[in-house]
Amino acid sequence: MTHLVPTIAVILSLYGCAGVFRVSGKDLASKPLQYIKLTRMLEKEAKISSVRVNGCQRDSRGSKLFITFSFRQKDDEVFRTAVVTSNGIDFVQGFSRVLYDDSANAIIRLEGTKGQYDDQGRLFWHDENLRYIFKDGLAVPRNDISGFQNVYGGDYILLKFTNKPAWVVSNFTNALQPIIELPARLDCSQCACFVGSELIVLGQSKLPREEYGISCLIYRRSPSGYSLFEEIPLPWGGVVYDLSGQTGDALIEGSAQMFAAYYRFNIRTKQRVRLGFAPSDYVLFLKEDVIRTFDTAIRNSM
Repeated sequence: MTHLVPTIAVILSLYGCAGVFRVSGKDLASKPLQYIKLTRMLEKEAKISSVRVNGCQRDSRGSKLFITFSFRQKDDEVFRTAVVTSNGIDFVQGFSRVLYDDSANAIIRLEGTKGQYDDQGRLFWHDENLRYIFKDGLAVPRNDISGFQNVYGGDYILLKFTNKPAWVVSNFTNALQPIIELPARLDCSQCACFVGSELIVLGQSKLPREEYGISCLIYRRSPSGYSLFEEIPLPWGGVVYDLSGQTGDALIEGSAQMFAAYYRFNIRTKQRVRLGFAPSDYVLFLKEDVIRTFDTAIRNSM
């Protein structure tokens, strides 16, 4: 036990902590978002004593950061979303599960979740008529959808229906009529974007050689629809944080159980660069002015 701290110190000195990657000429940078700093910042900005951070997402340009969270208000658990931009931080109505488009409108949201506290301060959930509401008003029972993921750069969403073997890509306004069905071996979609005539999807998958890791699927549009153009297996990958469709740079955590690394992998050049140790929570590509707003709020909460 006495040798543990020096050993960790040596490892940190050799490899460093999570690095920041700046996208040349795009005013974008990778931004690690640590849970404990997020909670302190939200408590300060929203003037709330204790919050639970539920997730982070961005818009397709990185000009908006959405932080979903909840907190106790009298005997109820209330949901809110912080919208961080270059102009400051605003708070809007939140949901227990939600995705936002570039205009900060909900693409899909879960309704029917109600959290209440008892006399001992214990939180209990009362879920009645749970349903996902899509942007066009379509309502789908919660049990019919087991997963969903935003698609940057287009009016589309990735969905996993419980009665279907594979993830599908659908339009916001016609979610039940998918335009693409992804391979059934893709277990969990983690990041996706449209770039020109291409759809790029990264997620955890069984790989062609019976390995398990991250798969990068590139689809191209033709007169007859979208077809799989290329699949890039990444057996060293564990979690995909984010993808810049403009440059092809993906932020990926390695699959090591301890001291996992954090990489920039370019899907065009196939080059991988180590950025340091993997952050513990979220990493997103954000505009530099959004990062300045966020960092200022973090400093003010210390």
